[in-house]
This record gives sequence, structure tokens and C-alpha cells, in this order.
Amino acid sequence: MTRVLSEVQANHCPAELIERRDVSANLAILRFRVAERPSFTAGQYATIGIAIDGDVVERPYSIVSSPHEPFLEFFIELVPGGSITPKLWELKVGCAILVRRRIVGQFFHTSSTCNTDLPFGTRQDFCRQPCHTSRFVCLQHS
Repeated sequence: MTRVLSEVQANHCPAELIERRDVSANLAILRFRVAERPSFTAGQYATIGIAIDGDVVERPYSIVSSPHEPFLEFFIELVPGGSITPKLWELKVGCAILVRRRIVGQFFHTSSTCNTDLPFGTRQDFCRQPCHTSRFVCLQHS
């Protein structure tokens, strides 16, 4: 989705890259300090926007940081020729992006053995009881 910068400023807040950890040549963990830290629960995603030639190009990314941490952290895979990840790869510490204020979606790991919905894709991604059968449920709502 591409949007004009002036149209998105009301729905977004700036976020500063405060740390980057390269896991491999095409995988990185990007940590951002958000001016107005949005409220979210584990398993939700944020929409990141980058200004490119006067437009804002946006893509959704799952949040991997805990809701209790003072930053937003994303595990991102470089998509060669993609519209946004090559630009994310160029970011240096101190550079800014936009993050939508509205955090949405839910992605939970459920197990028929422990009958507990647990956030999947976060640091709390574990089940305290043995799980023999599991399934993944993605619920997305607006």
C-alpha cells in the first residue's frame, strides 16, 4: 500500500531505529523507539511505513518484542527487489520510520492437550504442559 505522506501523519507516529542485529545476510532484528508507544498484546502486528519519493509505502510486520518492553522489535527478512525491505536494510541507527498507531491482528498457538491459547511468534511462545497435537490459528480483524 502506498499513501501520500501528508495523508498518513495523523494515523502514524515516528519511530527511531535504536538497534540493529544482523542474524544473517538476509535476516535482521530491528528495534525501534516509538514516540507514542502503542498498546498491543503478544501476537499482534504493526504496520511500518517508509517515505519513498513523497509517498509512504507500508507493510505489516509481526511484533516480536514483549508488550512490556519500552520498544518495538521486528524480525525482518530481506526481500530482494521488494518495495520496503531493501529500504529497511539501508536504515542506520538514528533513522526514523513511521508506525501506525493502531496495532491489529492476533496469532495464537493452541494445543488440544493443554487447552490454552498462547501467543505464537513472541518470547512467551511456549506451553507449560506437554502438547502432543498443536494447530495454528490466525485471526485478523479490523
